[in-house]
Amino acid sequence: MSELPVVVGIDVAKARLDLAVRPRGEQRQGSHDASGIAEVVTYLQEVAPQVIVLEATGGYEVPVVAELGTAGLAVAVVTPRQVRDFAKASGRLAKTDRLDAQVLAHFAAALHPVARPLPDAQGHEVAALVERSGAADRGAESAGNPPDPSGPCPYSRPSGGAGCRSTGA
Repeated sequence: MSELPVVVGIDVAKARLDLAVRPRGEQRQGSHDASGIAEVVTYLQEVAPQVIVLEATGGYEVPVVAELGTAGLAVAVVTPRQVRDFAKASGRLAKTDRLDAQVLAHFAAALHPVARPLPDAQGHEVAALVERSGAADRGAESAGNPPDPSGPCPYSRPSGGAGCRSTGA
């Protein structure tokens, strides 16, 4: 009989990290600052999990994911809805950071989420540009400046007649 793979769930909060290691049943806490993240990385390098699962938490997870990835650990960031639905299906309705870490580890063991490699520096630059571009578009629209309508009409007719002309009404 083969040994079960070791997986880790990390619940990321503003000030604290809660870890659950499966199937070992170990639980740990660390502070969500540079020294706490470094301690977590060192511990997880010793544990050598198959995958570490975290929820996307509006950016709080980014420094943790970056350090874990830099250390060569496999990290999967999943949507909170996936985990919430999994918890409901598993009968886990209580909600604490410690229990969330356990649910994340159970999620990892049951569903085997795929770890994604970290983007390189160029990938980060492109993502930042795309984000800024989207923010600029949203800002222009909210300021009452709709997208430029002078672009090609999506309703132009093959015969050459335009279907987007104003009727003057």
